[in-house]
Amino acid sequence: MSETDNTILRPRDAAAFQGVSKVTLYIWEKRLPGFPRRIALGPRAVGWRRGELAAWVQKRAEANLSPSVNG
Repeated sequence: MSETDNTILRPRDAAAFQGVSKVTLYIWEKRLPGFPRRIALGPRAVGWRRGELAAWVQKRAEANLSPSVNG
């Protein structure tokens, strides 16, 4: 997958893509620098671009960083 994959993943699917809960996904967005920001799809709907999530994972893997918010 590339960063140009603009498929929008709703929170449940974005969390599953990352292998975490929806709560963790929102915590990462708030606390981790560089984590992709959600996109407003409507008044009560948000999503993330799959390519941006994949690129974030790849970047962290290359830097050998854990996605832990505690350290």
